[in-house]
Amino acid sequence: MRTKLLLIISLLSTLSVLSQSIGDYRTKGAGPVAWNNANSWQVYNGTTWEDAIDYPGQNEGNYDVEIASDHTITLPSSTGFNVFMPYQFGTLTINGQLYLSPNQNVYVNASATVVTENEGSIYFQGNADLRFPANMPISVFPYGLLPPDGNCNASKRVYIGTILFSTCNGNGPGDPISFLELMEANGSLISVINATFADCNAAAFTADLLPSYVGLAGTNTSFSWIVTEPDLNEVTSTANPFSVDLNKEGVYQFRLTYVTYYNNTSYTHTRVVEYDNKLTTWDGDWTNGIPDLNTRVVIAEDYSAGSFSSCFLKINNGATLTINPDNYVEVAGSIDNQGAIIVESEGSLVQNDDASSFSGNNITVKRTTRPMRRSDYVYWGSPVQENVLTQIPTVFDKKFRWQAGASYNWFDLTTTTPTPGNGFITRVRNIAPYNTTATPITFTFSGKPNNGEVTVPVSFVNAETTNYGNYNLIANPYPSGIDAEAFIIANTDVLSGTIYFWTSLSAYTLATQYTAMDYASWNLSGASTPPSSDPENEDLNPRGTIASAQGMFVQAKANGTVTFSNTMREIDNNDQFFRTENSAERSQAINIERQKNRLWLLLSNNNGVFRNMMVGYIEGATNNFEDTFDGVSFTSNPIDFYSVLNDKNLVIQGRALPFNNSDVITLGYKTTQAGQYTIQINGVDGFFSKGFPVYIHDKTTNTYHNIRSASYSFTTAAGTFNNRFELVFDNEDTTYGKNEMSQNEVLVYGADQSIYVTSKEIKIKAIEVYDILGKQLFLNTMVDANEFVTPIHTTTTSFLIVKTTLENNTTSTKKIIFQ
Repeated sequence: MRTKLLLIISLLSTLSVLSQSIGDYRTKGAGPVAWNNANSWQVYNGTTWEDAIDYPGQNEGNYDVEIASDHTITLPSSTGFNVFMPYQFGTLTINGQLYLSPNQNVYVNASATVVTENEGSIYFQGNADLRFPANMPISVFPYGLLPPDGNCNASKRVYIGTILFSTCNGNGPGDPISFLELMEANGSLISVINATFADCNAAAFTADLLPSYVGLAGTNTSFSWIVTEPDLNEVTSTANPFSVDLNKEGVYQFRLTYVTYYNNTSYTHTRVVEYDNKLTTWDGDWTNGIPDLNTRVVIAEDYSAGSFSSCFLKINNGATLTINPDNYVEVAGSIDNQGAIIVESEGSLVQNDDASSFSGNNITVKRTTRPMRRSDYVYWGSPVQENVLTQIPTVFDKKFRWQAGASYNWFDLTTTTPTPGNGFITRVRNIAPYNTTATPITFTFSGKPNNGEVTVPVSFVNAETTNYGNYNLIANPYPSGIDAEAFIIANTDVLSGTIYFWTSLSAYTLATQYTAMDYASWNLSGASTPPSSDPENEDLNPRGTIASAQGMFVQAKANGTVTFSNTMREIDNNDQFFRTENSAERSQAINIERQKNRLWLLLSNNNGVFRNMMVGYIEGATNNFEDTFDGVSFTSNPIDFYSVLNDKNLVIQGRALPFNNSDVITLGYKTTQAGQYTIQINGVDGFFSKGFPVYIHDKTTNTYHNIRSASYSFTTAAGTFNNRFELVFDNEDTTYGKNEMSQNEVLVYGADQSIYVTSKEIKIKAIEVYDILGKQLFLNTMVDANEFVTPIHTTTTSFLIVKTTLENNTTSTKKIIFQ
């Protein structure tokens, strides 16, 4: 009767079963065939399996061996490993059968043996000795042994090195264990390292080690640790648990060794775990390469050499980290500042994790205005936690905060602490040089940087969009820019989607109020002001980023809380602080890819008073009022100029694609000054760049004027006029926005709880829809059409990502607002 022993060697994470590497062996045929015959084997050459020219164990190498399912290999008898298997190989995986003939002494020179559950088996065909190398661990399935019978005896034996480890029937306590005991214990003792490594972004970085084992321990069991540090220094311990500070660059090796005694003979099993500690130090150069978000960074000497990312940042005592304009330092987690951090104006310091900490000394954050004149105002916010009231530069004589609500008004800031996320304003004194020469001013903030979620309460009076009590003065609370679109989307429940930035472009005179382009507006359609051809005023056109410490007005549509979070922060694009001197270079990158076709109009008079407005055909917008795409006019100008939709005066109006020439848009204006005024095109992009006619229809004079050719002048009395003008387009039957798409361009927008996808020429192959967290909401891999519509069910306004693959395998990934 044959006795069947199923053995599996458990090496946990260090063992890879059935993986293929160059030089691995596997059986060639069903057999039974002899192990020591090259014709029984195939070898993997990296691409395919080919006939072997030798057999496993005959030649040196770190290769693995597999006995395939339903294949049978027989082992010849020998007097030692050197007889026919002189070289130890890697893992032996038995998916088939390994036969031991009766009365044989069989040696298997493997470093590990795996007998797979239910399929693999080792057959003792009568009495036989199976011998493994010293200290090789063995695990045995509980059901891997055939029911014992009269042939189960002490002559069916398993040796580990010189230890008579197990016999079929065993010989009682303290002697070799039985096959049954071996299986019940799941095999011999195997060391297990339970290692917990602190997150890379944690302030205290350690490896916490717990020793343990699986399998059967013998007598006098003990363990020991050896930790080899990157500089090859060794630390030994018998502690449980054992904690190791990871403060050196390079690979740490953790070696756990268990010793136990079987049958009065020592048995040792060692487990090794390695950890690559990615740490680099600046000492005039990076000691371990340029860091990334998986690298811990120590600044040991002064640094101002450019941007970098890290998972943890420490500045040593006596060292200064300077983040220059247009540079950034991005930290996934915590910062320990034992030295100094200086964030120059237009530099960015970003922490990604809301839960990350900041410890140590205060940092310095600078914001520099554009050239300022006497009585100019600047809108601010604090990027640090400390009270900055006493830090306001003395060149400002007035300081105010805005109180929204039913009793809205400006109040003196002298006794109120500006809290993070709230805005405040300051006015320039009537002193030199500002009373003669426009001169920049630098505000130097000092404190611990704001990080993580920052909340600001906002007040709402009623649904009247022109009620100033609905407008709240808030500010970017971080020492980095934030994505305006991400901010709007995250706060759509409490805010209308337009942000208003104070510009004070025109000089204040003692005889008049602030005039001209006082507030620049921005929402998902874009800015109310066009890209400027005047370099001095280019930064007065909002680009979709809210700079560090930038104050701004937003309109509440409900009482509630506005939330800022690290997910909105940007590592660059921190150069557009309103009232900031223009940067020579700036990033044009906006995170949201959306088709925009916009027309900017300018209304002005002979006294230098003017007002911009914008109409655009925007991917994702509709022709109804949507506060994320349509912005209500907010100005104290002597004149106001806007489009009219549903009785709302809009400085920005986003309309649906595709665009048809039959579209008519009502234009309105109001003025406190009678006289002659001029309407002109002040900028275009998208399909408006094609040059087709754009007409002003003056219903008072019943005339149509192509303002592509020339501006349109008219005379008006003071007052409000919301029905005099219309914006109309070419009389040809032209539909833009679809026909003007390039061959591979994809139009995506959301409306009526559905997503619409259009490709002009190439058919759509697949569409994937994800939410902002990466969860897949929809997948269709067999669209086979140029247009596709699918409903998406959501209870709130969502920020969705739509990936479209065309038949030519071109892909387009776009982010949309879904309502």
